[in-house]
Amino acid sequence: MAFGFAWSAGLTATGIFLTFCTTKSIFLALICALLILFALVLLDILSRDVSALHTWRSAADQYLALTVLGRLGCYCHGAMLKDTENLSNTQEELLKNFLSANAATEYGKRYEFARITSREDFVRVHPLTGYGMSRAENVRRHFGDVGEDECIALFTEAAEDFFPTWHHGDELLHGEGVSGVEDAEKECQVFLSTSLETLCHWHPDRPNSSSPASTKSILHLYTTPAAGFEIPTEPETSYVHLLFCLKDRELGMMEANFASLIYYAFQFLEANWRDLVVDIAPGSVKNDLDVTDEVRRKLNLLLRPDVARAEELRQAFQSGVERIASRIWPKLNLICAWTVERSPSTRPYFGKSIPIYSPLYAATEGLIGLNIWPLAASSRYLLVPRAMVFEFIRLEDMDSVQPQTLFLEQAQLGESYELVITNASGLCRYRFGDVVKVVDFLNQCPVVEFLYRKGQLLNVRGEKLSENVVCGALDAVIRANRTHLVDYTTAESHFIEPVKAVFTAPYYVIFIELSPEVTQHSLKLEQFQAQFDRELCEQSYVYESFRTNGSIGPAQTFLCKPGTFVEFRQFLLLNTESSANQVKIPRVLRKSEQVRFLMDRSTATPTGEGDMD
Repeated sequence: MAFGFAWSAGLTATGIFLTFCTTKSIFLALICALLILFALVLLDILSRDVSALHTWRSAADQYLALTVLGRLGCYCHGAMLKDTENLSNTQEELLKNFLSANAATEYGKRYEFARITSREDFVRVHPLTGYGMSRAENVRRHFGDVGEDECIALFTEAAEDFFPTWHHGDELLHGEGVSGVEDAEKECQVFLSTSLETLCHWHPDRPNSSSPASTKSILHLYTTPAAGFEIPTEPETSYVHLLFCLKDRELGMMEANFASLIYYAFQFLEANWRDLVVDIAPGSVKNDLDVTDEVRRKLNLLLRPDVARAEELRQAFQSGVERIASRIWPKLNLICAWTVERSPSTRPYFGKSIPIYSPLYAATEGLIGLNIWPLAASSRYLLVPRAMVFEFIRLEDMDSVQPQTLFLEQAQLGESYELVITNASGLCRYRFGDVVKVVDFLNQCPVVEFLYRKGQLLNVRGEKLSENVVCGALDAVIRANRTHLVDYTTAESHFIEPVKAVFTAPYYVIFIELSPEVTQHSLKLEQFQAQFDRELCEQSYVYESFRTNGSIGPAQTFLCKPGTFVEFRQFLLLNTESSANQVKIPRVLRKSEQVRFLMDRSTATPTGEGDMD
């Protein structure tokens, strides 16, 4: 019917065009052009997969938004590539813009921003800074603000780098053979609300993402309605996200700031699917969901009865959760997980047929890099020349307070560096702790892989074992045992000895959670521990040398009960100022109470050098 309407509109436009040829009426010509355009757009929309949750208006809005953003993203992508051809000039120009904007502030006057003409001048005049320089009082000083703390838009100048360039990812994905990313399907964005009070006090842990509800013009892209983003508590928010995306059989994409958020959403789904299915059948939210009456009213207005979909979902879940995503959403084409860190594996839920794409390398400090190789085996990011002014610190100099730095174009292929940034928000020569490896170049610009954060090093004898070494060793053992790792974290022995002492020499502790069917007996934990220790020796000569001479004891393994890391994340959320969207499992624990939390929910591996009490 709709196709016939579009065809009819095209024929009408043709008739008007013929009339125009006779009368040469400008008015009729305009009508003709508009009708032809309308018919073409309608035919294009009808040729795509359209979400059943769309109205004609919302489908047209999404079509227009993605078309405009896609073209804008293509332009930004081309401009970015041009910037990589003359890297030195691009970075010099960017720095001058940053300094000029802040030259009149107290901070700018102190460091004579107005007199700085080059990056060399800037490096000579301004010292490297760190976390201590980033408290709210210092940020206000950067900008000459002498008033009380207020909510501030931290990255308004840099925000334009995020959005349009990311939407060019559609073209990138099509080029790699991923279908459906431009269709009129909706996406599920797993976003957990943050209280306004938390966001009003700036610190480096403030999120750089905002709720989709704050940009109402694009809400039609998402399955969750506006009321769902108004819920302040995590369990209720997760429930509503899943409720509406389960209703949409034509779901095309899932998106979250971090892959871990999608993983935890699916764990929540696995535990609560029965309640969700019950709500979908009559089209009403369960009575004991802790939301306001107004939010409940708004949700129920949109949640129409769907007995057939509820039954389809019930049968799918009764068959188990293995590859459940493709069974309940047959058109799901992409998982967009904005992360550069190791996250719990979502593969049991998604299988291998749905690609997982990490488009951005970003942090609280702003946009850092873009992944323009969507289906590469590992995520790598082109450092965006106009996002920040970059410097590099060599690994051997990382412990120095004011080490010599390299500029962006001076990086060497295959080398690893600590990143230093200067951005539009007033962070000057800021050491935010990320360590990256240069794996390629695009024109003159480095392409990097994220390695680890400086604080995520195991270091009991000065060996400084990085997260990627631990991950490599753990992956090897998991593969050898043909099991599935849910999540993990590590600690150093001095954090655990006040709780339960094991060895006299310092050692590493690793807490692991495996798939629920794995038990201590079936896994042979003692063998697992020995394998892990051997793999650490294989991957780190320094660790092997300390193990050989007895300076470091063998790593101790703790097998956590099923669900431990979900509980641990809630524990972290209750004891941090960070938003729920930011809370990730730390790979190295630095607090005794965190270690105690996991030890209380785990079983230790007995060893020949000392047994657990």
